[in-house]
Amino acid sequence: MINSWVINVKNDNGYVTYSAQIPIVEEIESSLRIVRDMPSMMDRLRKHDIYPIARIVAFKDRVGAVEMPELALKDEDGNIWRDNKGDAWLNPYKQESWDYLVSIAKDAVRMGFKDIQFDYVRFPTDGRTSAIDYQGYDEGGTQSEAIADFLEYVRQELKPYGAIVSADIFGWALVETGGASVGHHLETIIPSVDIILPMVYPSHYGPGIFGFSKPDLHPYEMVYLTLESAQERYAMVEYHEQELARIRPWLQDFTASYLGSGNWMPYGVDEVLTQIQATYDREIEEWVLWNAQNNYTWDAIRKISD
Repeated sequence: MINSWVINVKNDNGYVTYSAQIPIVEEIESSLRIVRDMPSMMDRLRKHDIYPIARIVAFKDRVGAVEMPELALKDEDGNIWRDNKGDAWLNPYKQESWDYLVSIAKDAVRMGFKDIQFDYVRFPTDGRTSAIDYQGYDEGGTQSEAIADFLEYVRQELKPYGAIVSADIFGWALVETGGASVGHHLETIIPSVDIILPMVYPSHYGPGIFGFSKPDLHPYEMVYLTLESAQERYAMVEYHEQELARIRPWLQDFTASYLGSGNWMPYGVDEVLTQIQATYDREIEEWVLWNAQNNYTWDAIRKISD
């Protein structure tokens, strides 16, 4: 049984996926009617007791950065900076970028979403990042602190509405203590958001992680050991009476054949179930599945529901 659904509200190109009546969105024409009738869809989810999660792609934003160049990351010559795929990015250091995203999040809450999940809530990694002129950069702060400040800002803005704020982060951020180059330092982020969703896909780890030369062949171990690492680090954080983010991992429901011969295996029912079991074995009760084509292993979901 499905009890939750993650729905694109602001997609990978930066478009809001329904006819949003948000002044800034209307002004820059960044709305597409991909979801034709959002109110009806939300009613249907409520009737079936399905928890709605709004995915909002944050700082990767080809539309917003081009239409609002004053908010875009730029190069040394003042041109809009683009990554290897030609995508432009909003500047995470600028509060105006934050306010744009908050306006979309508030409208999603108004539509009935209970959980606002930010994806690409980080700095860019691909392309000539050394050429970026980070306008608004505070030399006393790190990129992870900028991301944490953004998430805390959103959380305070949405607090009156009772909405949960969650954030997708790289799975390796739970294992490695770095992350300053993208803004995914675990200990910095977890006090500033309600839920983190680490992408613990076995296919996304490099050779040698936890001693495994071919991580994709070890779905249980990759998930279990990553979550164990996170929990050990959580135990070292001084709470100061604030609650730390719950962990809700993204699990792999796709076959990573692009890894090359011998480095991957087909992912089906057993591989999905073993990742779910690894999550439960770390006493984590929440998880979500990812498949870019929305082609999920329904037999695995049915078995979990039995």
